[in-house]
Amino acid sequence: MSAAFAFALAAAASGLAPGAYDFRTVDLVDGKPVCTEQWTFSAGGELTVNSGKEVAKSTYRFETDRDGEWLVTTYVSTNGQPDCMDNVTADPPVGQVRRTLLLRFNNGGVQLCPAPSHTDKGIPLISGCFATLTRKQ
Repeated sequence: MSAAFAFALAAAASGLAPGAYDFRTVDLVDGKPVCTEQWTFSAGGELTVNSGKEVAKSTYRFETDRDGEWLVTTYVSTNGQPDCMDNVTADPPVGQVRRTLLLRFNNGGVQLCPAPSHTDKGIPLISGCFATLTRKQ
């Protein structure tokens, strides 16, 4: 079995198979998402985000712990153009690692959330989810 095929199987088991996904913010303005992007996950562990005129590249992997499943990305590069909110990354954070909690929907969509807080009994309290990812058909 090739390494790419094994990686694709692992990603599919995690619920995010390689391919293109629509990213939409939860926050709306005039009934539309504040920001929409296209995220493309390769079978080899690369993530390309097209946001406005920006093209950002990262590597990705999935991790699971007591809180749930995480998308872990490591920033690689940007083309320096304005993103979907007209922001330009002046000092690209190359090597920065970001962990995003994934909450799954029955329809296959995923909600992206920050790390949860916990009750005194250790139960995760999830709030502040900021976007959804939906696989493109």
